[in-house]
Amino acid sequence: MSVESAEMTKHPINAFLATSICFINEIATLCERSGADALEVERGLKSEQRIGPQSYLHAGGAFSGGTLARDIAFLRALGKQTGIGIPLVEGVFASNEYHKTWLPRCIAGVFPTLVGRRITVLGLTYKPGTNTLRRSAAVEAAQWLHAQGAEVHAFDPQIHNYPPGLENHIPLHASIASALAETEAIVLWC
Repeated sequence: MSVESAEMTKHPINAFLATSICFINEIATLCERSGADALEVERGLKSEQRIGPQSYLHAGGAFSGGTLARDIAFLRALGKQTGIGIPLVEGVFASNEYHKTWLPRCIAGVFPTLVGRRITVLGLTYKPGTNTLRRSAAVEAAQWLHAQGAEVHAFDPQIHNYPPGLENHIPLHASIASALAETEAIVLWC
C-alpha cells in the first residue's frame, strides 16, 4: 500500500466509526420518542451477521476528542479542496453537531430553569479509560450547565490534573459520595 493510500485508509476508518455513532444516536432519539428500547434495538442490530456484535453501535453522547472529529474535518476539507461533494460525511458532521443538543433538550424537559440547581457530572474525560479532558463533550456539557446557572459538581477518578480554570466553576470531588451530596440531577458520561 502506498503512503497516500495508507493515509487515506486511516481517515475513512474513523469516518465510518463516526458514522456508526451518529446513526445509533439518531436511532436512539427515535426510540425515546416512539417507546422503543434503544439497547434492545442495538442488540438487534448487532445480531445481524452483516453488522456483527463488535460493531461501533452504542447510543450515547456525540463523538468528541481528537481522532474521529479530526478525520471527519480532514475529509470535509479534502472534499472542498478537490471539489468533490461528500454529502454523507457532511451529514455525519451535521448529525453529530445536532446530537450535542441532546442533553439540553432532555434537561429542559425536567427543569424549566437550571438557575441554582445542583447537578453532578460523573465522568469528564472524552472517552472511558483515558484521563484526557481535551475536546471532552462531558466538559462542554458541564460548562453549558454552569452557563445556564446550575451549580455543577464533578467526579471522575481518571483525572489527576484538573485544569485550574475549570476548578473555579466546576469543582472536582475526590469521592463520588461528596460529588453526589445534595445533588438534584446526575449526568452520567460514559
